[in-house]
Amino acid sequence: MENGLSRNIIHVMVSSNYQKPFQDLIESLYKYSKFELHLVELGNIPFYDSLSGPKKKITYNDRDWDGKRAQIRVESYLRFDYKKGDRVLSMDADMVVKEDPFRVFDLFDGDVLLSTRDHFDKMPVIACFWGFVYNDRTYNFLNYIKKQVKEKLSWKVLRDFRKRRQHTGTDWWIDQDVLCSVYQDGYKDLKIRDIGWHWSYDVNHKLNRKSREGKIKRDSAKALHYKNSKKWRNLR
Repeated sequence: MENGLSRNIIHVMVSSNYQKPFQDLIESLYKYSKFELHLVELGNIPFYDSLSGPKKKITYNDRDWDGKRAQIRVESYLRFDYKKGDRVLSMDADMVVKEDPFRVFDLFDGDVLLSTRDHFDKMPVIACFWGFVYNDRTYNFLNYIKKQVKEKLSWKVLRDFRKRRQHTGTDWWIDQDVLCSVYQDGYKDLKIRDIGWHWSYDVNHKLNRKSREGKIKRDSAKALHYKNSKKWRNLR
């Protein structure tokens, strides 16, 4: 583990069909934050080359990631180099922020910060926005979950959670299953904090559509997850 000044890092995985949402995300982040971009590139993302700020990327071709997108996302965290104290936010590409997202680290003192939904769901944690402060505890956690998604599921809590949700394979859900499991059961001495829904607001959810525009316009949501919906993207 390196020592030195800590960094603010955005970790995002992008496929070629999400280039416009990714561009919207980065442009919204540049309005409020200074950060280093860590891109997990599925295919070819030309917009990355136009970015002038600090950045790093790892690239997978179609054969590498076909059928295991969420597995790659979990494994990719430790493919980048971190320094002790780095503040890392993992975000979906189809989001925009409305203020500096790194404020969550000032508001919530923890190793891992998890977003929970604004409505009841059997999967309470949403993986579109979560973060960690890099240290020995988070390294051990990231290394553990990397092994879990790549090998047999030895973590009973995760195995049982996936069975209840009837989730199989590693193309999708496995990253969210991992976060829901650690939210439910913890992990050793890891300090986990629930940061609520304000940084992962699903503007396209079927529940309470009529009240959603009101919430957005009142700025109660700090980041919007519009799931590549052009209709809702324009509301930011």
